[in-house]
Amino acid sequence: MIISHELRTPLNSILGFSDVLASLNLDKDSLDVVALIEKSGQSLLKLINDILELVKMEDRADKTAYRDFQISQLAVELSESFQKSLEEKGLSFEYLPATDLPDSVSGDYPRLRRVLLNLLDNAIKYTESGGVTLSVNLKRTEEKEFYHFTVRDTGIGIAQEKHEDIFQFFTQVEPALTRSHGGLGLGLGICKRYVSVMGGRMWMESEPGKGSAFHIVLKLNTVPKADQHPSRI
Repeated sequence: MIISHELRTPLNSILGFSDVLASLNLDKDSLDVVALIEKSGQSLLKLINDILELVKMEDRADKTAYRDFQISQLAVELSESFQKSLEEKGLSFEYLPATDLPDSVSGDYPRLRRVLLNLLDNAIKYTESGGVTLSVNLKRTEEKEFYHFTVRDTGIGIAQEKHEDIFQFFTQVEPALTRSHGGLGLGLGICKRYVSVMGGRMWMESEPGKGSAFHIVLKLNTVPKADQHPSRI
């Protein structure tokens, strides 16, 4: 999308130059200003990405992008994406796969990756101590295999009466927190919509002060070992 480049290019330049400034021998006050520029730029970039994702979602609502991939490799890529954020906040990250997961599966990799990125980003954003975990379990029936992904954090938590509202577009459950962390209330709505398109379901468990857990259950197909290609992801 041309609009994507028009919006992102100047902002990426600002973020790039802020990184350059941060590497210079600046005094503490100057470094604090640079850090604020970067934080504000990252918040704006997320807003742009969410808006563009919403537009793209409407354009390709019925299209799927099935491919073979390894869940373990996806988990590695996700953890690497948030390594800096985790280190800055002193948070831990743990991947907890079931022992019976297959080496490779087939499914809508782009959408699943986008959903997990959003959930992990939120988990880290609203967690000040402790950590975040990504667990994957497998439930088999006679004809299907269902994969249960859970993103769990030790963050602020959300009251029971607000659990459904949080998945609505442009809904901000805690406006004060949104102002400090950024966001338009699009991310979780996009996640639930994508999970629905993939034929799965999504829900949450949370309690104020005790963290949150976001659950996704969807069908993925096991790739027979003879058909596996390690370089596909």
